[in-house]
Amino acid sequence: LFDEYADKFESHLVQELKYSVPERLVALLRGIDRPDSKKWSVLDLGCGTGLLGAEVAPLANRLVGVDLSSKMLAKACALNLYDRLAQMDLLEMMKNEAAESYDVVTAADVFIYVGKLDALFVEARRVLVPGGLLAFSVESLDAPAQDGVGDGAEDYRLESTGRYAHSMQYLRRLAGQCGFEVLVGSGIQVRLDQGKPIAGDLLILRCN
Repeated sequence: LFDEYADKFESHLVQELKYSVPERLVALLRGIDRPDSKKWSVLDLGCGTGLLGAEVAPLANRLVGVDLSSKMLAKACALNLYDRLAQMDLLEMMKNEAAESYDVVTAADVFIYVGKLDALFVEARRVLVPGGLLAFSVESLDAPAQDGVGDGAEDYRLESTGRYAHSMQYLRRLAGQCGFEVLVGSGIQVRLDQGKPIAGDLLILRCN
């Protein structure tokens, strides 16, 4: 799907769907208090054509990207911003990375294609240095379906769009279980879908 989408991805997403998550996520990262001003080693999960990479590159001394789509990666490579690009599954790629090897892990418009995030949070925590940051976006699961199970609340749900929405309760619970502190949880409009705004959240977590 994304190989076929690669050539028109950026123009469609940014111009037609009013997508601005990379800029807004990096703006939040810039606002995080840090003990020093050194540049970061950044892992960009689901880097696509490099929209987020272009925003975060001025803050990075090393930028690594991973994506499943070879054609999206070719676009990212042409930017000459990434030190390394890997065509792999996100989780498998992270498992191959050394512990405490990144200052920041980003995932802009990526977890919406994953659903259950438990294993990804565990690996992100492992590859981050103490005090490292996990910055990501999700689509918001505002009104849990009442399915008669427990109190009806869901952690995440596959929507008719083919993308997952996540509940803030799930994200905060998972963050705590994996040793993260939630620094930022900001509601936004992540995109338009058939002309309708899609609600989402930007989160920045810090390793305890």
